Amino acid sequence: MADGSGIISPLANPAAYDVIRIGLAVSPGYCVISGFDRESEWDVKKGKGTKGATLTYVQNPPVEGEIEFFLWDDGRLGTGHNHFEEWATFSALLETDPSKKKPEGLPIFHPFLADRGINAVICLKIGTITRSRELMFSVKCKFLEYTTPPKKSVFGTASGTAKTSPAGAAAKSVSDAAQAMNDALKNAIEPNAADAQSKELDKLWGQYNSDGKDAA
Repeated sequence: MADGSGIISPLANPAAYDVIRIGLAVSPGYCVISGFDRESEWDVKKGKGTKGATLTYVQNPPVEGEIEFFLWDDGRLGTGHNHFEEWATFSALLETDPSKKKPEGLPIFHPFLADRGINAVICLKIGTITRSRELMFSVKCKFLEYTTPPKKSVFGTASGTAKTSPAGAAAKSVSDAAQAMNDALKNAIEPNAADAQSKELDKLWGQYNSDGKDAA
């Protein structure tokens, strides 16, 4: 459930932060998101012999980030999951279709990304599966926010305090379909949902730590 600000609480709904959704497909295992920092580009023209500068808004460029997916269940833990088989299916959704002249954004949902207004992406790089820890494997993927230029230019020069920032206007360039999907997913996540996957992972790490102490 989202709080009053529209953000899903990571305390009430930790499982919502463990995965991303591409359309209705859920990523296997759990993931860690980094990057995706929102920045605005401004042209700064310094005055001669004066204090201050003239600021002209240039653009709100699409953001880049990385998502690392962690896989550990090969179907023998009795959870009903096989992360490696599920990854093969999920990663196929991330690949670009070479038969299409224009790339199409992938509708994506994760609370952190939704908070930054990121609802669609293009996958720039899909890494190989590598060993992260003893029985843990991971894959790193790089993503670029998918946006289209707004029909009306927001190019302008700053004068005084703006009521609505140009960056905020430029950010509203994601498809209505992706936004509708994100809203539906937010409403679908119930508070205090059973976080079976997190419990499973905690149990697994507990077993690893116990084995390590015994070995020592």
